Amino acid sequence: MRTVVSLASLLFFGSIVPSAFSQTCTVSSAGLNSWRRVMGPVTAECPGSIHSAPFGNWGVTSNFGPKVNGNQFQGWHFSNNERQWNSCTPQFTGCSYMNWDNCTQQVTVNYGSSIMPTNVLGTVGAQWGVECPRDWNSDGRCDTGGCTNFTSYTTNNNYMSLYELDPGWWDELVQSLYFPSTTVNTTCDAFGCSPAEGSFVGVSFYQSGPPNQAVDTQFKLRYNGAWYNDGQYCRDLALYDQTYNCW
Repeated sequence: MRTVVSLASLLFFGSIVPSAFSQTCTVSSAGLNSWRRVMGPVTAECPGSIHSAPFGNWGVTSNFGPKVNGNQFQGWHFSNNERQWNSCTPQFTGCSYMNWDNCTQQVTVNYGSSIMPTNVLGTVGAQWGVECPRDWNSDGRCDTGGCTNFTSYTTNNNYMSLYELDPGWWDELVQSLYFPSTTVNTTCDAFGCSPAEGSFVGVSFYQSGPPNQAVDTQFKLRYNGAWYNDGQYCRDLALYDQTYNCW
């Protein structure tokens, strides 16, 4: 029976060999967010010498990478070719500045529908040294080695630190949100693993910014897949041991 382990545990298994070996398994994952909501108060884009109040684009620092001036945490108001947020909610109120809950909150929606688009926080990858693929029952198919142990991927430190972006100036922290550990199971053979996604999870706790939770969203882990990278060592073994000559 195939062993199912998390990536964090793989270094403790005898089937994982040092990455200096020529054969490796490359694993890729991404963090997603959806159901974005701003309850406020948010005061990151209030009138001042550098601000163009009240709307601004938000970026996210997370365990999947740094903040970027892009579509990491899209808002609902279309401005400067971006979907932005009202980032000065105490001063800018009403239906021109809010779009939810009788114009008291903000929610990301697709134009013309109530479906909230999913954003990608970032993508991370890792390369791990592995055993050569091997056929133990002589059926021509590889039973062990390669990516066979990468059937489960877990992230334990899921967080999003939300920033109102001010190009040419410092970015202002809005709030940091934290999420529970998330595991994705997938199907693997020696030569790779299929893509898979977990379920959306809600905020566990928040820090910084307003005394109350000002922003809400849901997080989901995407397992982009895994890929086996062969090396000369395994090809040499297959020349004299047919158990290494498998597919």
